[in-house]
Amino acid sequence: MTDSLSVAPPSALTGDFTVEETSEAIVISGQGYRLRVSRQQPTAELDLNGRHVAMLNLASAVDTLDATDEQTTLGAPEPRRENDGVTLTWRG
Repeated sequence: MTDSLSVAPPSALTGDFTVEETSEAIVISGQGYRLRVSRQQPTAELDLNGRHVAMLNLASAVDTLDATDEQTTLGAPEPRRENDGVTLTWRG
């Protein structure tokens, strides 16, 4: 199973944003927000204007259209930079 999440479509990005990759996380930051996507677990932490607002469980939102849905372990997200955005892909 492969599933991708477009972190932000080009139309939603206003201003500059940065993508920082560490062994623990992929951090996407822009004006007023910071999204920290864990490489060890399918979770993301969202901060807005310096305030922690959400811990997102990304595995609960992953579905497949080309196979039977089953409990599976997701691999680490693979970031792919595009013209004006970032796409994260998990394989499981």
